[in-house]
Amino acid sequence: MGAFLVSTGGLVKVQFSVFDVDGITPLTGEANTAFGKAVYLDDAVSAQVLTVNEIGATGVYTAEFTPNADGLWYIQITTSVDDVFDCHLMAGPPPADWITSITEDVWSELLPGSYAAGTAGALLAQSAADAALLRKALIMASLTAVVPGSTSTVIHTSAAQIDDFYNGLVAVVCNADGNVARRITDFSTLDGAFTLGKALPFTPVDGDPIIVLGMLGEVVLAEDGVALTKLCDIHNIMGLDPEDPLCVSKTGQKTKRITLGHTEVGKKVIVQREP
Repeated sequence: MGAFLVSTGGLVKVQFSVFDVDGITPLTGEANTAFGKAVYLDDAVSAQVLTVNEIGATGVYTAEFTPNADGLWYIQITTSVDDVFDCHLMAGPPPADWITSITEDVWSELLPGSYAAGTAGALLAQSAADAALLRKALIMASLTAVVPGSTSTVIHTSAAQIDDFYNGLVAVVCNADGNVARRITDFSTLDGAFTLGKALPFTPVDGDPIIVLGMLGEVVLAEDGVALTKLCDIHNIMGLDPEDPLCVSKTGQKTKRITLGHTEVGKKVIVQREP
C-alpha cells in the first residue's frame, strides 16, 4: 500500500479496499476476525494489536494500531479471499517540535532580536561579508526622510550614493498615514533625492523611515500591505511562498485511486495519502 511517516504513540489508520474473488465487487461486512494480521518492528515480530474495521458498508476498511516505539514498522493483512495488503511506516517523535524546527532550521522567527544561533535571522543580523550580501539582496538601504524640500513625488533622504545608484528599485516609505511602496525612477546625490514613479498619498515628514528593497525583497513585497508593515517594523523578511509559507518543497504522485503527497518542512518529511 505504500510507506508513511507517523508519530510514535499516535493512533495510525491505513485505509484499503477489499474485493470479492472477481476482483471487482467490493467485499462488505467482513469482521475484524476475518482478517489475518501481522505487525513487525525493525524486522522483529511485535505484540502491538492491529484491528481492522469497515467504513460503513463500502468494502473499504481501516487497519488501526498504535506504534509504541521509534523505528520501521511493517503491517500485513490477509483477507478471506487471500488477498494480501501490506504497508511500511516509519515512526518517530510526535510533531510537537515542528514549529521549533521550522523557525530555527528553515527561516527564523520574524521577531526583532529573537534569532537562534545559525538561523537566517542571525546571519542577516551579523556583519560577516556573506551575511551582508544576503541582507543586500533583501534590503538595499535603510534611510530616513529629510525635510524641508520633500514632496509626495520627490523625497529628500539621508542617502549619499552616486547619481542613479537606486534607479529602478522600490522604496517603501513608512509614514503615520501608512506604509507605501513606489518605484524609484531617479536618484540624485544632491539632497539624496528619490524621484518616484507615482505620487505618495502623503508628504513624508522629517525622520520617516525609508527602506530601499533589493531584488529578493521586491519579490517578497508583491504590493502586500502586511509585508510592508513587517518591513517597516523589523527591516528583515524572508522569501516565502504566499500560498504555502512554511513549505520548502512539495511533490505528489497519483494513481487511479490513491494520491500521495510528499512535503518537506525543515527537518521533517510529511507524507499524505488520499483516500
